[in-house]
Formats: sequence, structure tokens, C-alpha cells
Amino acid sequence: MTHSIISLLNKKRQLCVTSLLLTPTICSSCQLVKNHRLPFHQNDKQASHVLDLIHCDLWGSSPVSSNLGYKYYVIFVDDHSRFTWLYPLKFKSDFFRIFIQFQKFVETQFSLKIKAFQSDGGTEFTNHQFRDHLLNCGIHHQMSCPYTPAQNGRAE
Repeated sequence: MTHSIISLLNKKRQLCVTSLLLTPTICSSCQLVKNHRLPFHQNDKQASHVLDLIHCDLWGSSPVSSNLGYKYYVIFVDDHSRFTWLYPLKFKSDFFRIFIQFQKFVETQFSLKIKAFQSDGGTEFTNHQFRDHLLNCGIHHQMSCPYTPAQNGRAE
């Protein structure tokens, strides 16, 4: 398409083009840009019990604050029940405090411990304080590969 437009403009002498631009070859950069990822297959696997696996995603910052000043939102999704908890945050740095609150709540309500935690590689999930907390609680942290939000699809 682009090649034919350039050729037409060159013939009408509205554009002066060298012979290099008139050859219909596609450079390697153009080929890479036009590549698409293969689709991710839907994962129908489900955890055996409540709190076996919690998916999490933090969204924000919102272009508009809520009437109470919240600009970020974190969701936790239980893989077994698909039950979802949403917590608003004023600052991204509030995540750790909210996670501790969420963890205490669900572990008390279900009399079970969180076994695994799935997230992307955001800084709120990879800082030393959060990683140390998961290690101390015996929670396995699973992170999706960079630029592959489909791997954290339950929460995304």
C-alpha cells in the first residue's frame, strides 16, 4: 500500500524519490513491527481450595480522583471461588498496608492461610518489604513475565 502511494506521487512529480524507496522490499524493522503475539490459550485450571492461589493487580493512577481522593485500586481474586475484593488506595505506597489488612481478613474468615500469590512484576510486588513478608508467611510468589498481562489474566 505505502509502496504504491509513493510510486504514484513520484510519477506525478509531487515527490522526488530515490530508487531505494521504490523497491517493494520490507526491511527487518518493518517486519518486526508488524509481528503479532500468538494468542494465549484460556487457562481453565482452578485451585483446589479457597486461598490456595490469590491473583492480584494494582491499577492506577486514575486521571480523576474519587470524591474521597482515591487514585489507585487493588483487586484480589481467589482462584478457586473467583471471589474478588477491591480496595481503593490514595497512594500506590498504601498497597503493603492494604495487603496485610486483606491477608488478616481472609485468613481469619476462612481459617486458612494464603498459599500462593500471583501478580505482575510491579514495584509494589517486588520491593524487599513485600517479598520478605511473603517469605516469612510461607506464601509462594508467582510473577507473570514482563509485558504479558494475560499471564495474570484472572486479575487483569
